[in-house]
Amino acid sequence: MKREKFLMALTGMHHEALLLCQNIETACAIIRGDGMGHALEDLAEKVGYFFNKRLKPHLKAEEKITKALGPHSNAKKEDIQRLFAEHSRLKALLREGSLESLETFSKELKAHVQFEEWELFPLLEKNLTAEEKQAAALELEKTLAPALPLKAKKW
Repeated sequence: MKREKFLMALTGMHHEALLLCQNIETACAIIRGDGMGHALEDLAEKVGYFFNKRLKPHLKAEEKITKALGPHSNAKKEDIQRLFAEHSRLKALLREGSLESLETFSKELKAHVQFEEWELFPLLEKNLTAEEKQAAALELEKTLAPALPLKAKKW
């Protein structure tokens, strides 16, 4: 799905998040199959690094531009509340650091990305004015600046 320019950075980061989910699932399957306890700590550290460097600024940016919808739009309050609730849930799962919580984190992150891409972002594109989109683009650029570029960490 083609996104308007002001949302392209977030959509691109969603692709990275989905790749992270794939890596988590593969690593969890290996850990589960081999009983490699030390690998779980390594996986949790790598996922935490990615979260802090990429996802945390990403979530913050989404929350900022979603607040821009405000009462003047046709946005559903439930969708905005869902965004914030899912962000909180993802953070909580990551803090647990167990194999089960990482697997759940991966599944819920994928569902969250789908919600944003299929429901929330079209709502933003439809309801924000051209000026609000331009302001959102500037806010995204400023908020996402610490996340770019990411120094590669080998899986």
